[in-house]
Amino acid sequence: MDKKTARSYRDSQRLPSERRAIRNYRTRTDPFAEVWTGIERLLEAEPRLKAKTLFDDLQRKYPGQFPDSTRRMSTAV
Repeated sequence: MDKKTARSYRDSQRLPSERRAIRNYRTRTDPFAEVWTGIERLLEAEPRLKAKTLFDDLQRKYPGQFPDSTRRMSTAV
C-alpha cells in the first residue's frame, strides 16, 4: 500500500469502505424501462414466473432488442 494512502486511511474518521460516496444516478440506461409495465402485469398474473422465463418471453416478443448479454446487466442496479 502506498504511504500516502495508508496515511489517508489512518487520519480519516471513517473506514475505507465508508469513504465512497453513494451514487444516486444510473451509469447506463435501463434496457427494460420501456417494457417494465408488461413484466409487472405478467408477474401479477403469475408470481412464480422465473426471471429466465420472463427474459425468454421478452426475447420472443421483441426480437433483437434484448441480447443474451442484457440478462446479466439487469442485476447491476
